[in-house]
Amino acid sequence: MCFALGQGRVSALSEQWNEDPAGSLIVSGVERNQIVQLARELQLDFEALDGAPENLIAVRPPRVGLYHTWRYTQDSGWARYTFEQLGIPFTLIDKDDLRAGDLEQRFDVIVVPNTGRLDLAGIVHGIDPRWEPMPYTQTDEFPSHGVVDSSPDITGGMGFQGLAELQAFVQAGGLLTCLGNAGTLAVDSGIVRDVGSQPAGGTPGSHITVKLLRPEHPVAWGYDKVDHVFHGNHRRFDTPERLMGRVVAQYGTKTMAAAEREADKKPGVPAQAPAAAEEDDESPGDKQSEAPSCLSGVVPDAAALERMPALLDIPVGRGHVLLFSWNPLHRYQNHHDFGWVVNALLFHDQLPGTPSESEMRAREQSN
Repeated sequence: MCFALGQGRVSALSEQWNEDPAGSLIVSGVERNQIVQLARELQLDFEALDGAPENLIAVRPPRVGLYHTWRYTQDSGWARYTFEQLGIPFTLIDKDDLRAGDLEQRFDVIVVPNTGRLDLAGIVHGIDPRWEPMPYTQTDEFPSHGVVDSSPDITGGMGFQGLAELQAFVQAGGLLTCLGNAGTLAVDSGIVRDVGSQPAGGTPGSHITVKLLRPEHPVAWGYDKVDHVFHGNHRRFDTPERLMGRVVAQYGTKTMAAAEREADKKPGVPAQAPAAAEEDDESPGDKQSEAPSCLSGVVPDAAALERMPALLDIPVGRGHVLLFSWNPLHRYQNHHDFGWVVNALLFHDQLPGTPSESEMRAREQSN
């Protein structure tokens, strides 16, 4: 089943077909004049196909909840603006919605925009309840209040109750998508395990090189194997080497093998001599052209980001958590990055399992 487009339907290629890459949208049952109008409005290229590809997946429009805290609303406002400009239907939700529970009955995806400098306590517990009640509602005196969202008391945050409901949402099969520092919510609360969190890498407003480790992943469809993202002062997340299959994209182009050889050369670490047959061999991945770590902007310590996960997909129960360690919806400026989030929404129910460490090493050697 694919979502309706008037009398037509939309599906997507799950892998390359002829010259069309994975993720290409296939529109069927629509008159030519409608396609022409869509092409003009959306500034997209369409081509007629002879026959229907077999490797199609359904594209089902998700029920999207866009969460915001009352303590920091700047980036949630920009995310809301971006969704509105892209025509993405969503429901703006706050702490009261999380506490109400039954989230899996209402939403398929919950997006948590960048949360600024808030730590876990700031995200979960919000404005100090000693100021309660602090209503944000529309009144005759303040007619502009409570227009986009309202609450009889904006203090207190989601609390442990809301956090538990969010965890239950993921366990039941929902997709939790955390942008930028919002990943702190999933990492430091334990919703995801075996993920570390480190302070910001000191890269204000810089275009950083990323490399796809899982180019077949639906969230990465449409992006080049080596691409770039707009990275700010966001926390860095890492995961053990044995769980590198969670990493959809990494910062920089360094391979596992190269990183391990560098580690062997560090002072105090005994160097491991390569096997005789491998002395003159390099991993094919090492032979690829090295892209600069920073395309524009400032990176005081490029090594601090090199090979760090840029995007993690972590299965939790029947659902998934996506951790973006940059903000792909930054002030409606980094349009190149919007596609990451759009892909997450389009293919929310098509996210794959996690490759093993041995599978990831085999991929690296073959690329």
